[in-house]
Amino acid sequence: MNLPEPPDSTETIDLVNRLQDGQTGAWEDLYRRYRDEMLLSVRLGMGKQLRESLQSEDVLQSVALAAFQAMPRFEARQSGGLRGFLHKLVRHKLVDQARALQAKKRAGTTPLTPSQADGLAQPEAPTYSDPRYEKIEHALSQMPDDMRAVIQLRRFEGLSSQETAERMQKSDDAVRKLYSRAIARLTLLAGGS
Repeated sequence: MNLPEPPDSTETIDLVNRLQDGQTGAWEDLYRRYRDEMLLSVRLGMGKQLRESLQSEDVLQSVALAAFQAMPRFEARQSGGLRGFLHKLVRHKLVDQARALQAKKRAGTTPLTPSQADGLAQPEAPTYSDPRYEKIEHALSQMPDDMRAVIQLRRFEGLSSQETAERMQKSDDAVRKLYSRAIARLTLLAGGS
């Protein structure tokens, strides 16, 4: 499987600078560059309970709005800084949504809205602009949690093997081996090409 390459960091920094200079049209280009990757991150992080009460597109739009609002203050301190920032926003948004769902459960049952009931009746259809992401999502859903996590952290969030090792509480060597095996399995499951 030919995995999508991360967006070029030089062009991304240029777009961020243009956006910060007031050229709001640069946001569309930034969003287009990161949309599929962020949507994949949302879907992988949602879990069953959030999928039953939320649409991943809604979470993505909420993350995009938060990112747009943060752009005037954003500073890229390293290559891939925006990418890491966006994935961090996804993680925080999902944690916030999960907490809100748990609070509703503790407060008592809440009836489903018609849109939630419709969402339960029909699973959300993938809406990736790059069809490789649909294959990647399907393949990752078949993989063990540790393999899925190492791919998400290394490949999509752009963390180094050492940063991934710290996050996963494993040795750097163990993470490197796990990542290698995980990429091989992802390639096999996603169709090999």
